[in-house]
Amino acid sequence: MQNISNKEKSKLSCFPISKNDRSMWDWEWLKYFMKASSDVYLVKYTDFPIPDIRNKTRAEVWKALRIWSDGSNLIGRRVLEIGCGTGYLGKQLGQIAEFYLGIDHSALAIYIAQQVSPSNCVYALMEDENKLSFYESSMDILVGREFFIHQNWDNALVVLKSAHYLLKDTGTTCLDFYLSNPKVPQGLLHSAKNPLDPAHPSCAFIFSYEEVYELAKICCFQVVDITDDLESQRRLVTLKSQKSQNCITEIKTRSSRSQWRATPWTMLFLLIILLVLRRRITGLKRLINLISTK
Repeated sequence: MQNISNKEKSKLSCFPISKNDRSMWDWEWLKYFMKASSDVYLVKYTDFPIPDIRNKTRAEVWKALRIWSDGSNLIGRRVLEIGCGTGYLGKQLGQIAEFYLGIDHSALAIYIAQQVSPSNCVYALMEDENKLSFYESSMDILVGREFFIHQNWDNALVVLKSAHYLLKDTGTTCLDFYLSNPKVPQGLLHSAKNPLDPAHPSCAFIFSYEEVYELAKICCFQVVDITDDLESQRRLVTLKSQKSQNCITEIKTRSSRSQWRATPWTMLFLLIILLVLRRRITGLKRLINLISTK
């Protein structure tokens, strides 16, 4: 793949480039792998069939996959996921989509995702401008699974501008914002325009209706509908891309506090040590198998 020119790079200025973010999420994934249920992330797609979503409504697909889209918008389509993690959704959607592109901050998560997914799945770091430029205006739909609930205003702007760059002229965006249910005990919550909480990367941010509409307008999307699901504590939003409008082409990314920056291989080594210490034999065998069959 050829390197892009400086002129082309200017179009990609919406993509955040922060190694601090990458290290933070690598460490967060290490924490996830300490949980008893984490072995599912290391299961290959051949042993992880996707539920039948043909002719399914958005509500039915939501119950099956936790993404707000009807089945017809996913089957045989070019699907984009920002915040793909270790490919839990990608290895399922890759079985029915024409093509799947997953993007994440964590190099560790991206490495694992590529090993467990079908060949029509491609994964990239958010900072990989050369790789992502290849897919400009080529994706049909953006989906997110348990992702937008963790994004504040600044992050959401970056993500939607990135999505606008990658989606086709009439591309669809399906978002899952957090909606607190007063009858349910809550974790750590912030309002949308609060800064990120480096000590708690998995905290949730609350977007009002007005903030959703403002976010869409700034990023050149039209709000199709908003559905509040109090039971699942989600504000589910569908947007349509509006490529003809003049959009902001540059967003300053937040600065993160300085921290150690580990390589993917370092994080894999630490993950193996953690699995050994916790006697997670099944997860360890799956991880070693993925590495050895690369």
